[in-house]
Amino acid sequence: MLTLSSCARQSAVGLRESSPNAGASASAYGILLRNAFIIGGPAGAPLQPGAHAPMYLILISQSATPDQLVAVNGRPTFQSAVIPAGGLPIPARQIVGKGPAPEVLLTGLTRPLHSGGFVAVEFVFQNAGTIRTQVPVRPPTLWRTTYSPWPSPFPSRQTPPLQTARPASG
Repeated sequence: MLTLSSCARQSAVGLRESSPNAGASASAYGILLRNAFIIGGPAGAPLQPGAHAPMYLILISQSATPDQLVAVNGRPTFQSAVIPAGGLPIPARQIVGKGPAPEVLLTGLTRPLHSGGFVAVEFVFQNAGTIRTQVPVRPPTLWRTTYSPWPSPFPSRQTPPLQTARPASG
């Protein structure tokens, strides 16, 4: 059974916010997903269809076996997602994604998206399976102004809309 929790208080976006770790949290088979959030448009100005949005997250391995994030699915809100080439490695008993750089880029927004909302996202791991959770969309204000945009050029693999959860063979 998936555990779904959030540390966020209900408040008007842009007026008052909880701590910086107010992102989505969930877990599956030795992988902890913590503080996942998407940076959207400024409060009151939604991202428009076709836009891309960076997602920041922390992955913690509690397993003695390494794992890998092999795909991310934000459909139907986003058409696809970009992750590092070959997937995002998660070493055994290590933390990944604790810096201000995005780990995932959600691409091809299908509808206007306001900060303050949530996007249903699936995170597919090579060994741990799939984590499904609601990831909050935060405005690019406060402490998030120090976060980096998606790097370019960046060696990446795009998860196409119809890709299965299996990693690509090389």
